Amino acid sequence: MEETRWVRQVGDGRVYEGPCVLFEIILQPVGNGESVDVYDGRDATSGKLLTTIVAATTTTTHLSLGQGIKCDLGIYLDVGQTASIVTFGFKSLPWPE
Repeated sequence: MEETRWVRQVGDGRVYEGPCVLFEIILQPVGNGESVDVYDGRDATSGKLLTTIVAATTTTTHLSLGQGIKCDLGIYLDVGQTASIVTFGFKSLPWPE
C-alpha cells in the first residue's frame, strides 16, 4: 500500500476512482447544518453509502476512521445545499486481478 494521499473536493463529484482504504474525512462547511454523504462507488446512485456527516455550525468537522474503510470502487462525495470543502485521506489499493 502506498503513502496516504490527500484530496480536497469542493461540491459533488468523484474523489478517487479505484480500490482504496479511506482513513480521514475533514468537512469545512460554508453554512450551518451543512451535510455531506460519502459513497463507495462512482456516483450517489449506484454507490454504497459509507457515512453522512452533518456540521451543526460552520466549524470544521474531522472524522478519523481508525484502520480505515475499504472502498472497492472509489470515493464519491455528495454535498448538501452548498459547496462545502471536504478533504479525504486515503491509500490506493491495486485493482483485483
